[in-house]
Amino acid sequence: MSGLYPRGPAGGIDVRFQQVPSGDESLSVVDEREHVETPGQAMRWLRRRVRATAEVLEVPAREPLHTWLADEIELRRAVNGLARSSSYLIVWRTEPVELLACAEPALSARSFDPA
Repeated sequence: MSGLYPRGPAGGIDVRFQQVPSGDESLSVVDEREHVETPGQAMRWLRRRVRATAEVLEVPAREPLHTWLADEIELRRAVNGLARSSSYLIVWRTEPVELLACAEPALSARSFDPA
């Protein structure tokens, strides 16, 4: 399947964004989940949450997030993988938070919870 916005798998895609503070008690625990229909929607949903988190972090901690947000090749790889019913998972472990961004076909036999 080609194109920037390919069709998603039958049944849609489950997305999850999780933020867990690692020492900084001023940050809250976030665990958001959503169901979307297309790979493009899944990546937009994840990218909005990563961008919002990057805005509140100090410079050293937000750099990996900004790098990921600017990576068009990674975005295209993720969208095309989701269109082929592959899962997408990325984890950042940086002070003061650990972040998880995950998208997978809704009908996947794999567990949605990485724990």
